Amino acid sequence: MRVINVLNNLPPQYIARGIIPDEEIEDSEKIKETTGARFEFEPVSKYKKFMPAISPCLIGVSKEKVILFVLPSVPGQEKYLQEFLDSFYYNRVFYGYEKYISN
Repeated sequence: MRVINVLNNLPPQYIARGIIPDEEIEDSEKIKETTGARFEFEPVSKYKKFMPAISPCLIGVSKEKVILFVLPSVPGQEKYLQEFLDSFYYNRVFYGYEKYISN
């Protein structure tokens, strides 16, 4: 549940979505109240192509629908999650920027 707090407070370049079984989508508001999530929940059927071999996990997906990372949920994850996301974003932006620098 502590990871939800991190996901609730992500910088604007990230969009968090909770993925739940299709039959629970009607209860998504109740799930949000119970978990404290401020992000939206969507049915798992919408994300079938992103289904990881392990669950629960966090999956980073680009706007182009490319899987960028898969992080299994582990105890203490909230401690390194924010650092990982900051580092991942910085490295991705910096790498993308390097392509346009002329020597």
